[in-house]
Amino acid sequence: MYKIINEQQILRTEDNAIIPVCAENSDYQEYLKWLNEGNKAEELPPIEPPPQTIFSKLEIRRAFRALKKETVLDELLSSNSEFAKDWSDANEIDLNDTVTAQALKIIDQANNGITIEAIINQITGV
Repeated sequence: MYKIINEQQILRTEDNAIIPVCAENSDYQEYLKWLNEGNKAEELPPIEPPPQTIFSKLEIRRAFRALKKETVLDELLSSNSEFAKDWSDANEIDLNDTVTAQALKIIDQANNGITIEAIINQITGV
């Protein structure tokens, strides 16, 4: 059996060989013969890219601003020295980074009308 990887490649499932779409390739000719016998190749499901977790500091600040909670970010930066140092040194912020995740958790637990989910959704545009 065969599975279509993309427009340029076919996967032969019996040995996981990747066959290029090339008329001169004997494996590809075998695949075409298999199709002519009435068989049909499956299409591999598309690979979903992992969600984006790295954002510029500007994107993060604008997300807080859009939520009308920019002061929460400023307060966090002034009250959490480790996060503030990382923020200062970084060009981009990874939301999955341990220090960033802890900072977002502080915001979430501060009962200031903003949640981690709201922040992330605003940053990612969800």
